[in-house]
Amino acid sequence: MKNIIITAFLILGMGFATVAQDKSSEPFILIEYEDEFGDKTGDKALAATLHGTFSNSAASNRCLYVFLYLTEYKGGYYFNYKLYEYCNAPSEKGGKYKDAGRIKMKINDQIFEFPVSSFCSTGMTFNGKTSKTTKKMVNAICTAKNSFPVVLKWDNSTYKFKINPLKFEELLPSIGYIK
Repeated sequence: MKNIIITAFLILGMGFATVAQDKSSEPFILIEYEDEFGDKTGDKALAATLHGTFSNSAASNRCLYVFLYLTEYKGGYYFNYKLYEYCNAPSEKGGKYKDAGRIKMKINDQIFEFPVSSFCSTGMTFNGKTSKTTKKMVNAICTAKNSFPVVLKWDNSTYKFKINPLKFEELLPSIGYIK
């Protein structure tokens, strides 16, 4: 199956990361940030590439790629979701909005819901609102036994994808995260 390479500019100003994208939800991997010269910066994140669908007033159940990563920034840890509508272009929504969207995860028949905010004007990146929210999300993902569905709502758009929790908990210490 042909892989698509996604190079995601990390909005936190840390550099670039490259991840191979397949048409299924991949398990989490450890990535290292690189500067503009391709040199490793020493900063790391847990990342996953996901596949799903999105719908809005102009489209229904269209192809979606999601680049999901958990990273440390300024003393806290944050989840970010970079959404690629039509599986090739970042969403054009963005701006600095507080609690502008909601994310729901169904893990082991239990529903978890969290607020999300957009911090990127060149694409859509959702960020766990606070380190407290991120901690709740980490704990929820660590309870997952299998891939689980996620529904993310932003304005009039709905994004649906699955997260594969494989390797997530065992990789957390690699980025300095302590449960």
